Amino acid sequence: MYSNGDNECLDHKYGDQLPVLKGDFTEYWTDGLGSQAAFTGRHREVKENLVQTETLWSMLKPDQPAPRAAFEEAWRNIILGTEHTWLI
Repeated sequence: MYSNGDNECLDHKYGDQLPVLKGDFTEYWTDGLGSQAAFTGRHREVKENLVQTETLWSMLKPDQPAPRAAFEEAWRNIILGTEHTWLI
């Protein structure tokens, strides 16, 4: 990692040889949120449905253990979808 002094040295020595780039330098993957708005919205619905499903299970079947493995797998898929593809 360069300190400010190192950057000044590089700029002084090579600055006139380096190209100047202008414009946005955002992460390309964030474009998916806008380009896949329908999937993003559906994904949000699915997350809310899972929260409601877990809540209803505990209310309607208080004497039965929740299917933790199934819920955890569903959350795992939601997290992966949120992070990588914006959908399930």
